[in-house]
Amino acid sequence: MLRESLAGVRFKLYCTHAFQTWGDRWWLFALGLFLVILSPDEGSLRVTATNSIMISLSLILFSHISGHWIDKYRRITVIRFCIFCKNFCIVGSCMLVYFLLQFPQHRDSDADMLVTNLCLTAVFLFSVMGGMAFAVNNIALSKDWIVVLANAEHFTLTEVNAWMRRIDMMCNIVAPVSIALVMRWPGRRFAILFIAGWNVVSAVCEYCLLRSIYLLEPALAQKTNHENGSRPSNSGMPLSQQTDSTRAGDKTRHESESPLQHRKVDKLLFFFNSFRKAVNIYLSYQVKFAGIALAMLYMTVLNFNSATNGYMMLQGFSELHISLTTAATTFCGSLIQISFLSIAVVSFFLPGSPWHVLAHYKIHPESDTLLSVTVFASGVTLSRAGLWMFDLGATQLIQQQVNLSECGRFNSIQQCLQSTFDLVYLLLVIVFPRCDTYAWLGFTSYVAIVSAGCILFYYGQKERSVPLNCLFCKDPSASETPNSHDYDLKNQK
Repeated sequence: MLRESLAGVRFKLYCTHAFQTWGDRWWLFALGLFLVILSPDEGSLRVTATNSIMISLSLILFSHISGHWIDKYRRITVIRFCIFCKNFCIVGSCMLVYFLLQFPQHRDSDADMLVTNLCLTAVFLFSVMGGMAFAVNNIALSKDWIVVLANAEHFTLTEVNAWMRRIDMMCNIVAPVSIALVMRWPGRRFAILFIAGWNVVSAVCEYCLLRSIYLLEPALAQKTNHENGSRPSNSGMPLSQQTDSTRAGDKTRHESESPLQHRKVDKLLFFFNSFRKAVNIYLSYQVKFAGIALAMLYMTVLNFNSATNGYMMLQGFSELHISLTTAATTFCGSLIQISFLSIAVVSFFLPGSPWHVLAHYKIHPESDTLLSVTVFASGVTLSRAGLWMFDLGATQLIQQQVNLSECGRFNSIQQCLQSTFDLVYLLLVIVFPRCDTYAWLGFTSYVAIVSAGCILFYYGQKERSVPLNCLFCKDPSASETPNSHDYDLKNQK
């Protein structure tokens, strides 16, 4: 019995997700801190923000192409390319960061600054390619493979989504703390080499496990041709129950699609046409409102991203303190997000805050106290509760209500929206890069999150068959009722 469980699809899928998430958590946590350390402008978050901006721009510009690619090519081909590209980029970034850490004291001359800037540019390019590969891999695995395996009755969506989120939470607890301990005692250079070695091993393990799953389940080899794909009249229904009229409507929409020509003009037209068609697919689903609300949560510095980690480091927190605070976010699953974000906003007015407005009006005398940044970290930690719940519910709604033949393009536009809001916040970090202006970023983030809550409330009221509380419940099985209103807007007309 144990041998059958270890050889089963479910166990292999969980192991794959654990390998992928562990390595990504390590690198994302470490890279944000290393870019602050290596920044030529001491005390600034500009380098960290620039790296994230380049990743967001690439996702905005090319996400729809990746969605088209997911829908068109064999699943194993897409996954193989993404796994090795992502891990190769992480290893390349590690080597460049290690090189920069080797000689941190020799950066005064113009030649040294040139080498530093060239290496940082190469790190940015690796981050862009790795970020694209990670996004495509995440869409293909969580929005395509999992749905196919659930339809093949290997597990239910509710079960696998809950377990994937538990694995994600566990990696979010242990990975930052473990790599922070490595950075603190063996040293930062050893930590970089350790992350690089892990990703080499992880790439091989991920691919072997997913290839084994691919060979075990024949349905994964049966790719629906999205040119002749169909849109269900009821997006929660299985594909076998789709009506002939809906198939005809979807076929009509795709008749205008032409193959990619060899001429440059046709390639450019293909780029814009594929984007337009992907947007039309996204807008035709009512579940887009839940996706927009989720995307707006990305326009915030009130979470533990690279900018927030850099801000806390510049305010006196060590790598270990930051990692422990990040780990604590996963223990707050039953609290309300917006209420505790208010605590983070209040922290900007407390003694020890570097906000320049307080210094200008001399509301608080200059102080080295950590009260402000401690309250800030506590508020952000407690606020993560609602995000975990909503993300789990929104993910399952999208899995159930988006047709498999269109899941790549729908989720590519969802990724594009998330990257757009992420880009807005990063541009704000560029405008306000220093600690004494960080409070303005916090206020803007708070407004964005409250706005996302309003959109979510509108969606809950609009879609009576999907109660609003289903999006926040820990067991999202309550939201498994198909949404009879979620169908093609052209059919509705």
